[in-house]
Amino acid sequence: ASGRRLAEQLREAPTWRRRFTILDQLLLGRLERGPQPSPEVVRVWRRLVATGGAARIGRLADEVGWSHKHLITRFKQQVGLSPKAAARLVRFDRVLRSLERPGAPAWEQVAAEAGYADQAHLVREFRTFTGRTPTAFVSHSTSAAPRMAMRWM
Repeated sequence: ASGRRLAEQLREAPTWRRRFTILDQLLLGRLERGPQPSPEVVRVWRRLVATGGAARIGRLADEVGWSHKHLITRFKQQVGLSPKAAARLVRFDRVLRSLERPGAPAWEQVAAEAGYADQAHLVREFRTFTGRTPTAFVSHSTSAAPRMAMRWM
C-alpha cells in the first residue's frame, strides 16, 4: 500500500525537483525511525567523507579501537557496504561533482584531484560504476541533459 501511494505521489509531482523532495522525505523519515549506526561507524563514515575516500581503512579501525576485520563486519552490517567500497563511492562522487563545473574536463586533473593513482584508474572506476568511459558518460549526459540533470538536483 505504501509503495502504491509513493508511486502515485511521484506521478502527480509536477517537477523532478518535487519528486526528489518526496523521495528525500521518505528516506530521511525511515532513516530517523530505523536503527542508528554505532558511534564508531558514524565516525568512520565521516572520516571517509572528509578525506574524499582517501583515509586508510586500517588507520580508521585503529582510530575507533576496532580490528580491521571487526570494522569491516560492523560497517557492512550498518551501512550495507564495506568501508573500502564506501570509500570508492565517496571518491567517485567527487569526480561526478567535478563534472558539474563548466568546460571540458581535463581527465588527468580530475583523477589527481579525486585521489586516483592515474587516469587509467579513474577510467576503470568509471566503467565499473557507470558502464561507460568518462568521455562517453559526459557525451551521453550532455545529449540527455534533461534526464541526467535530475540526478544531481
